[in-house]
Amino acid sequence: MENLESAVPMYDSVNHLVRDLKLDRNSWINKEAIRFLKKTEYDKCEVRLKHVPEEWLAINFHCDQGHDFSVDWLAKTPPSSVFEVEGGLLRQATYGTFCTVCGAPYQMPIHNAKYVRDADIFGDEAFRFVDGKSIFCYTFVGFVGAQKSEKKFKREYSKIKARLAPAVCPDEWVLHVTELLSSDKRRKNKYLSHLNGDQALKGLREIARLIGKFSSLSHLNVYNAVSILLGDAKGRGKASVLDSVYSSVLMRVVSEYTASGVAPKFYFERTGADGWAKNLFDGGRLTLLWTRIANGLPVMSPVFVPPSHSFYLEIADVVSFLVARYLYCVGSRAEGRMVESDIDPSLLGKLRYVWTDGDGHWNLSHTTGFPSKRMFKGTSWEDYI
Repeated sequence: MENLESAVPMYDSVNHLVRDLKLDRNSWINKEAIRFLKKTEYDKCEVRLKHVPEEWLAINFHCDQGHDFSVDWLAKTPPSSVFEVEGGLLRQATYGTFCTVCGAPYQMPIHNAKYVRDADIFGDEAFRFVDGKSIFCYTFVGFVGAQKSEKKFKREYSKIKARLAPAVCPDEWVLHVTELLSSDKRRKNKYLSHLNGDQALKGLREIARLIGKFSSLSHLNVYNAVSILLGDAKGRGKASVLDSVYSSVLMRVVSEYTASGVAPKFYFERTGADGWAKNLFDGGRLTLLWTRIANGLPVMSPVFVPPSHSFYLEIADVVSFLVARYLYCVGSRAEGRMVESDIDPSLLGKLRYVWTDGDGHWNLSHTTGFPSKRMFKGTSWEDYI
């Protein structure tokens, strides 16, 4: 798809543009853009993003009056617009803002990446409490390899599920790790009741190795964000940490995908308490930070789906569980209980970990195995890795 930003006349407003071009309102790209043309929709959104990548905090712009200035990346502002029209994308080349030194108008350039394709991304979370601390873990997965490789990945995954539950088609049941590893829950599941603990663990280990095989080939993209908070986070405290963990990995996913010309489409398992994620996402796109990280490409708001929607929700569940379990075991040893994780995250291959250090700073590690030495350096858990 081509960028058509120079092929249309000037309009007094985006609303005039929408009417004149007779945009297809069924296009998901146009739906996203048109939604925020309504003032009521804009006004009700609250910006709750807290995380700005460190490298962007040092970015300065130069106004016509000769001043170097920085911008407030998280201030609420109308979103930059991206529309789908016949022949390609219609998008802004600049975004109007003001010099924070003298107030002079400034047109901030927008990097518009070439639109290559869309990509589905699936999310899942896990929470644990141990040693007086709350562990928050969020995972995003998406397949970026060739179609042939993706078919092989699904085929191998289905074979593992078939060995775990031979009495049912792999596509007809949903794997949740907590259900697979709990003897009580297995006993109540007619497809898994024949398994003992060792057999269930063996199947989970096979899935971890499969994820590791394709993530190490860079065919399966896996992002995992972790934050650990002192105390049993509840209510507003939990909501604040959730916002922080979710937004830190969300910003990284959007930035890296769009920089490669890929428009992300997010899917999360429906839980009945999904409003916070949607609201944070909506508020996030009303910032200059979003204009920067989206690289001129559309990004679809999260869709909340049943767990059977895609097997990638199961893959995200596996990753979240194994990382959270590993961290829980570290915390358990700090409490004096000699507990070892049955499956080390290194089996998952090379993952993009986003994590907070002892000073509360967000860091990125693209590594095989969880970056525990870096995360726990100088903390009470350092000696229990």
